[in-house]
Amino acid sequence: MAGRENVFDVAWYLGIFAVIVGIYVLLLICARFRPAEAAERVIAFRKMEGIIKIAVAVPGALACGLIVFMNGAENTQWFVISCLMAAVIISFAVSFSYYMDSAEFFKLRLTTVISVLLVAGCLAVFHYDLPGYDSYLPKESQLSGMAVKFDGILKYYGGVGEHYRDAEQLQLDHMETAVTPEMYEEIRQIVSKQTERKMTDQYDSEIFRISVMYHLENGRKIYRTYYEKEERLRAFAKKMLNQEEYVEKLCDLDAFLKCTMQDGTVQDLRTNEIQLLFDEKELHELFSLYAEEMRTANFSQLIHEHMVGELSVAYSSAPEKDVFTTEYFTIYDSFDSVIEYLKKAGFELNQSYRPEEILSITVETYEEGEENVNREIITDSEQIHRLFPYLNKYAVGTIWYDSDAFVENMMLSVVWKDGNTSNYELRAGGEDLL
Repeated sequence: MAGRENVFDVAWYLGIFAVIVGIYVLLLICARFRPAEAAERVIAFRKMEGIIKIAVAVPGALACGLIVFMNGAENTQWFVISCLMAAVIISFAVSFSYYMDSAEFFKLRLTTVISVLLVAGCLAVFHYDLPGYDSYLPKESQLSGMAVKFDGILKYYGGVGEHYRDAEQLQLDHMETAVTPEMYEEIRQIVSKQTERKMTDQYDSEIFRISVMYHLENGRKIYRTYYEKEERLRAFAKKMLNQEEYVEKLCDLDAFLKCTMQDGTVQDLRTNEIQLLFDEKELHELFSLYAEEMRTANFSQLIHEHMVGELSVAYSSAPEKDVFTTEYFTIYDSFDSVIEYLKKAGFELNQSYRPEEILSITVETYEEGEENVNREIITDSEQIHRLFPYLNKYAVGTIWYDSDAFVENMMLSVVWKDGNTSNYELRAGGEDLL
């Protein structure tokens, strides 16, 4: 897989280089056959001015609009305005570069109007989804299978490293299940709203992404990304967790167990990450037990179950075995075999804790993009007891991501009376006690 990615990169750069060389050779040939028209001009042929202007202004204006949008624009109005203004400015600049006369910069030409109209047309195509890309939905009778992936809501396993360019598609292929009428209706309702979503909604904190793969009867696979309200997608995800086939694909760790593993760690409710002195054979034994627990778990109950610890491991599924990705796995209260294996290896999980065991709590509050961090150290016993129910162990490997349950931009560091330290998130509502 990694080799295929490298080949793709080389081919991509060679293709760009070939296009640049081809254009350069073409310009040399044109200048050779028409040297008089090339004298003291940037462009050799007068009639090429309009063509080049349009060819440069349209993509350049759209690129400028995207840059403005990605750097802080809060709505599509700024995107549209910046695109149209860029089209005008670039068109004038091309005219100036051709004639090398400042007076030409301000002359309104037909090609400038055409460039602006083409940019406006591209924006209209995008906004109203005229080709039907965002609103595409095959008929249910045309589908042999379908896959859905809830980003930011459910955790997906499968031994696919982040270094793979097509990891998203590989995960969707792995998650393919039979199409049910309820599943198809949910997707149909989501697709029907895509023309309303657009880019502004995609940056809304209440909008989440859902990735979908349609497997047609003719064998073709079509991949789409849609955006929907978080509450709606969470309800849909819970319905999918009631489907046995979907859950089997979700917790399938077979591909992961074939990977090379190293650098395992564990943490519990009382400690931060501790290095596991396991060799690769022991790591595979540990995660084989974890995979079996996942296979027999009731996911509808598991997403509400008490977390007692978290494992992490660096793994590689690349043929060269030299590119590693770190993955996290939550240890739930019912995972007895995993807990027992760690206990026999000398690490007994602290599955509970009491406020009387806390020496102090350091509350760190920060703003995104700012270096300053406000710190408050709490040592008062009564305040610690009030704050204690709102402590939640930070977990990366949890099956169900519940973003609304925690206070953003706040981290709590707890110092225990036995000398251990551990980091926690603050559950929503706890900020009123600070």
